[in-house]
Amino acid sequence: MTTPEQWSGQPLPRGRHKLSRNEVLSSQRCRLLRAMEGLVGEYGYESTTVPLVIKAARISTATFYRFFADKVDCFIALCEERGERLLEALTPDEEEQRTFTAHERLDRGVEAYLRWWQDNPAMARAYFVELPAAGPR
Repeated sequence: MTTPEQWSGQPLPRGRHKLSRNEVLSSQRCRLLRAMEGLVGEYGYESTTVPLVIKAARISTATFYRFFADKVDCFIALCEERGERLLEALTPDEEEQRTFTAHERLDRGVEAYLRWWQDNPAMARAYFVELPAAGPR
């Protein structure tokens, strides 16, 4: 699990660099979502605050609010993005479609689904335990 003190992601270099604006924005957003995932996974949704996320992601308050309206918005974005990754992992490619029967693909899909949650324990807690705390939105 990731805490602000354990954050291993590196912020972008200060000053002039050759990164495009899109690369900078992508890095910032990725770090925010990763920080939210780690903090909610370790401390729970209620105890995770925007200042903690900002500190863990090593970005400014203004940058956080450039991407997200509030904590709920960031948490929902995290769940949506990770959900898309899970769906990609579960979608059989053309080779699997040709090679395996529907029953075999189902077995493989269930195995991949369970393995994905096992490999992502912070997200598993965030999604299965903490998502209701974010409220109806």
